[in-house]
Amino acid sequence: MNLRNYMNDGSGHQARCVLAILQAEEAIVPDSWNKEYHKYDAEPEVGRWENCREQGYCIYLRNRNFDQINIAFFEHRNTDQICVLVWHQNTINTPNIDSMDTKGECYKDKWDVTKSFPYDSFREAAEYIQEVLQDHWKVPIITLEERLAMREARKETISKLVDTDNILKPKQ
Repeated sequence: MNLRNYMNDGSGHQARCVLAILQAEEAIVPDSWNKEYHKYDAEPEVGRWENCREQGYCIYLRNRNFDQINIAFFEHRNTDQICVLVWHQNTINTPNIDSMDTKGECYKDKWDVTKSFPYDSFREAAEYIQEVLQDHWKVPIITLEERLAMREARKETISKLVDTDNILKPKQ
């Protein structure tokens, strides 16, 4: 195989460089070190990001509250900048352009990215992604009692907004 195509999975060279820098880090999320098990608890997952000419990767991480952050990075189709999309959405598999639900956080159009970096700014893009992952991991842990209280508060809010007594009654 020729050098140009060796280990080429279809992503752009800039996205591959950013991924290589992230992979070379000893700890992508240093604050997740578990002294008892001698390992990092934060284990970001990665998959391919495919949007026609925008080929790159999507990293996702669930924090200790099981909230998932997704970070897609790729070379922009028109500007050659390294673009990063960041949004929250829990998924089973790697999120992609077809399954993403940004809830208005980003990507309303091809220019609406979370952050962009000049051509060849691999290190800066990788450092930004690492910071986003680190900040996501630092979120305080929500206890079971707090989760139950939040669930009850949501139920009360819904019951105030919706007349639940009449929802299931047949019309006469």
